[in-house]
Amino acid sequence: MGFLALVFVSMLWGSSFLIIKIVAGTFDPLTIAAGRLAVAAVCMMAVAAAVGAQLPRDLGTWLWLLVLAAVGQMAPFFLLGMSGHLTSSVNMATMMAASPLCTLFLGMLFPSLREPRGLRTWLGILVGLGGVLLVLGVPASDGAGWTDWAGKGLAGLAAAGYALGALISRRLAGRVGLTATVAMTLTISAGVLGVVWGITEAPGMLGSGPPEAGPLAALVLLGATNTALAYVVYYWLVRHEGATFAALHNYLVPAFGVVLGALVLGEVMAPTSLIGLAVILAGVAIVRGVGLGPARWLSVPRPSGR
Repeated sequence: MGFLALVFVSMLWGSSFLIIKIVAGTFDPLTIAAGRLAVAAVCMMAVAAAVGAQLPRDLGTWLWLLVLAAVGQMAPFFLLGMSGHLTSSVNMATMMAASPLCTLFLGMLFPSLREPRGLRTWLGILVGLGGVLLVLGVPASDGAGWTDWAGKGLAGLAAAGYALGALISRRLAGRVGLTATVAMTLTISAGVLGVVWGITEAPGMLGSGPPEAGPLAALVLLGATNTALAYVVYYWLVRHEGATFAALHNYLVPAFGVVLGALVLGEVMAPTSLIGLAVILAGVAIVRGVGLGPARWLSVPRPSGR
């Protein structure tokens, strides 16, 4: 059961890049992010109410929830929406493979987190960085080449946002609980981006008529299953199989993203990008120390999503 749950949640997060690419053909980045967050927030608030999750009462916790919502959800979701307009879903998934390495690197900037700082750690980071550079490559001189390169870069920034969100979540999970943390941050994110969307995008969309049913259904699916349901399955996995086992999704999510992008959309992955993905995952494996025991930094809860 645990293995099936791991594969399922990895497929959900891996297929999110495919769906983002599909809805990017109809919606702008802000609409993608705001719509995804709104649907996910409604679903997770229902889950939180069903399990009796308690809301935080102190101002400090609410401030940290706001920070987590900004860097771990609003920014990455918007950046991925922009990336979907500029590059392929395969490239987005490939860049997301660097997220666990970003988590480690950012965590090393804060001594209080007590991240590992040995030779193996730095070797893994450097190997992973080499893989990222291979995926980015050198942009072609034409406009399309620079557009694709910028899309990869935005996906990389989204991965860094998820990484920072994972670190902040450590501060909150013990105080608030995983379900309440996710429900609250999604609600905050949906509220903030919803207001921005209502001011900047809603008037134009209302004037142009209702969107097509297909892309709208895909956007709802992105929020309900690839975000909210993925959280529920992931936290079930953490509770029943352990955080170290659940952390194996770091290897599976980009693989699912690449395969689904190729099969469904017919996207082609450049040989250098394929090599780069393998190098990034090798860097993750080096730092994690496959066969050398668990690595705590890979096992943090992820209230930021994919």
